[in-house]
Amino acid sequence: MPDLILFDIDGTLVDLTEFHISSYQDAYEGLTKKYITRDRIHEKLGLPEMEIHKQLFEEENLKFSESGGGRIINKYSELFFSKLKEKRTELLSGVLEFLVELKRRKNYLGIVTGNIEEMGREILKNLGIEAYFSVFGFDRNQQDGRAGIVRDAIDEAIKNDYSYKKVIVIGDTPKDIKSGKANKVYTVGVATGRYSLEDLQNAEPDLAIQSLEKNNFDKIIAIMEEC
Repeated sequence: MPDLILFDIDGTLVDLTEFHISSYQDAYEGLTKKYITRDRIHEKLGLPEMEIHKQLFEEENLKFSESGGGRIINKYSELFFSKLKEKRTELLSGVLEFLVELKRRKNYLGIVTGNIEEMGREILKNLGIEAYFSVFGFDRNQQDGRAGIVRDAIDEAIKNDYSYKKVIVIGDTPKDIKSGKANKVYTVGVATGRYSLEDLQNAEPDLAIQSLEKNNFDKIIAIMEEC
């Protein structure tokens, strides 16, 4: 029986950190005249969009509203798409080979990301890998943050009558691991983002690996082959 494998996008499949950070910075400077440091934004990446802006507004002593956060998100998205169109992005090492192997084994693949849907799909299209995925969990203002995003993807798989043995969430941050554990599924931390292998191990995933290159993704395959 196949498994349902759910991937984070940024830092796991591709490194778009600087695209995101510079787009956030430009959006805030343009709309609020506030300069937000790289580190401040960096630490919030992975949170659902509106939560990012609730926190930044509070830290900058700005009055937060859903409409104000929405304007920032719209401007950020506009800037991000512009940057994305200027340069084709590249998958992280080993990712394509891993996706091919998972599909060869007839697994269901999905996406769980804090990106809004339009942005998430555009990134996958830019990378040329959207056809590999059939289940999606995007930021749709869930009350439960990333745990809710994972739950949405699992619910979509159930709605599509997918029959699978286990669910595995793969991501590059402790938030990804916690979101999987909150849904009582297998978790894999991959140190291709801003967190070290030790940082990920401290979040107690079922497996922590350095990258998705073959010598590492074989370890994930081993989890899939467990009864």
